[in-house]
This record gives sequence, C-alpha cells and structure tokens, in this order.
Amino acid sequence: MKADISLPTPDSFANGVEIQFYIPATSSLLERRPRALKHDDTFGVFDHYGDIVSVEGNPEGLYYKDTRYLSGLQMLIEDRRPLLLSSTVQNNNSLLTADLTNPDIFVDGKLRLPRDTIHIVRSKFLWQGACYERVKIQNYDDRKQSFTVALSFASDFADIFEARGQRRTARGRSSARTRSGTTAVLSYTGLDSVTRRTTIEFAPKPDHLDKHTARFEFDLEPGERSTIFFSVTCDQAHVREQQDRQFFVCLRQARRELRHSSARMAT
Repeated sequence: MKADISLPTPDSFANGVEIQFYIPATSSLLERRPRALKHDDTFGVFDHYGDIVSVEGNPEGLYYKDTRYLSGLQMLIEDRRPLLLSSTVQNNNSLLTADLTNPDIFVDGKLRLPRDTIHIVRSKFLWQGACYERVKIQNYDDRKQSFTVALSFASDFADIFEARGQRRTARGRSSARTRSGTTAVLSYTGLDSVTRRTTIEFAPKPDHLDKHTARFEFDLEPGERSTIFFSVTCDQAHVREQQDRQFFVCLRQARRELRHSSARMAT
C-alpha cells in the first residue's frame, strides 16, 4: 500500500493555509555549503571564510538554546573581503579553520598591497555557550606592510522559527554598548521580559571599537606575525582568563571531552 503523502499546492499557498509553515528558498544551500559546529546547546553555521553573512533568509549564525545570538560576523582587510585559499572542519567537528589572503589593494589607481602578501588563518570552535576564535596574520612580503583588519558583528536575537522565515508582529528592545575598549555587549529584552546578551571580547585591545565594529591597525615587518583572539559569549556562559590563554585552555578541554565521549562509540 502506498503512503499517502500530502504536499502543499500553489492553491494552498494562495489561500494562506500552508504559508506559515513554509521555509522560503531565497538562495541555494548547496551553493553556499555552510560550515557547522556544535557543542551542547550551542551550534554555529558559518560560510567557508568563517563569516556569518547577515542577509534576509540566511540561516547562518551562532545559536544558543534555539536563539540566534550572533547574526552577522565579517572580517575585512583594508575594507575588502579576503580571498579564500582553503577551509575545513575537522572530522571530529571540534575546529573550523579557514586559510585566507589579501586581494590586490589599490589606492589612487596604484597597487599598494599586492595579492597573496598577507596570510590569514582563522581557527574557531564552540565550548560551553561560547565561540572562541584565533586570527593569525603574517606578512610574507620582503618589505614592511601597513594595513587594517576590521571585524564587524551584529545580533538580531531571532528565535529558530524567525531564522526559518516566520514573521513576528512585535519584537522586544535591542541595545548595544562597549566597555573597557575591549568588549562589546549586544542586548535584547524580549516580550517575555527576559534579557539576553551577546558579549564579544577582543585581545589585544582594538585600535577602534564601537557597537558593531572592531578595527586593528598592523605594521608588520617582513615575515612578522601577529594574532587576534576574540570570544563570543551567549548569556551567562563564563569567559575565563586572558583571551589568548582562554583559547588554548578551552580548546584542550573541548578536545578532551570529545575524546572521552567518542571512546564509547562504535567505529
């Protein structure tokens, strides 16, 4: 006996019967091929660059307990998007790594920074309600290079249904602030009177930090390296120690827990 599968018809959409449950396809997920990380109640959907592109209908974001705490994250070098060299998620889903380089940067019609001069490696993972990231930057030119790296961020605090296309007639209040020149806090007080917070902490201290952008100025000698650490913490998840030490300590703990859990699995 054949199963009776009822599919929504164009007429049912026109009559508004099924439209509230329909997930609109505004772009091809296969084309975007998102990268996903997960730990406990936290999961992240990123593009190959490690970014979260903030456009309508895009499922990318950092989610915690079915709410999107980070809806936008993009890194630019000299206000240009880097070129993608490679991107991979480790088989055990513990770490996302993206290798990037700079595009050709022109100023007043002259080539100021040739492509493939600056190498950027982004490494990120999730652990206990937070996303930790390290950005390693190295100058491969034979002369000193000065450039700017900017990280922009945003949060819409959409629940899982809104992220899938549902429209709400009313929403709560959003706010943003900075503190100590190293931290940005994005807050949202919902209609349930619960306040949710996304805390973004940077090390070293950015040369400029506002409610939605952190900007770092670099002057690297030939072969010189520099590193940016930052964490995105959802609600009351704890941020521990200094950002550089925190990254390695939490990565070690995440891998240790993963090995412990996978040891009981059949392979």
